[in-house]
Amino acid sequence: MSKEPRPPIQQSPWSTLGSIVGFEMALAVLALILAAWIGIDLTARMVFDVPTLNWAVITTLPLIGVMVTLTQSNWAWVKTLNEPVETYMRPLLKDLPPGGLLLVAVAAGTGEELLFRGVIQQGLSDWAGPALGLITASVLFGFAHALNRYYVLVTMVMGVYLGLLYQASQNIVLVMLVHALYDWVVLRLFLLKPPANKGAKY
Repeated sequence: MSKEPRPPIQQSPWSTLGSIVGFEMALAVLALILAAWIGIDLTARMVFDVPTLNWAVITTLPLIGVMVTLTQSNWAWVKTLNEPVETYMRPLLKDLPPGGLLLVAVAAGTGEELLFRGVIQQGLSDWAGPALGLITASVLFGFAHALNRYYVLVTMVMGVYLGLLYQASQNIVLVMLVHALYDWVVLRLFLLKPPANKGAKY
């Protein structure tokens, strides 16, 4: 006698928020531990001031522009790129508590940038040169977002962009802010609009 498959367990919005933020903060803790172990002084690359805020806004705009352009396109690969977002991310994030999207964006920007740019890119750059650090961190960043092959490729390109910003500024706070601001704007645009049959919202 076969059993009916069990429906997926539905988490409360607060549990979902706690799980996402907890995971991203775990990445931040891992980054800090690895940085201390291999001798990277992350605090020496943390500058938070008005110019950093201004540059964060300016350098986030091209990323948002690309996203908007893709959203309006009819390319088949863009529709494929968007499918797991509609299938998994929208249901996961749409009922978060007030301020939840901002918290998710800040947590993602903090944890992922500390690990990928602050530790992996910086560590490999110190050991074997900036090119290897940039490429390796960007590739790993892409595969860490492996929703499908197009999502991996797009995220790799974003990783290169963030990595170049980090190389130019040597300020991990700048790339954390860009990542967080981009995620927050895109999630707001994505979740405020009804589901679409085309376009990239990531």
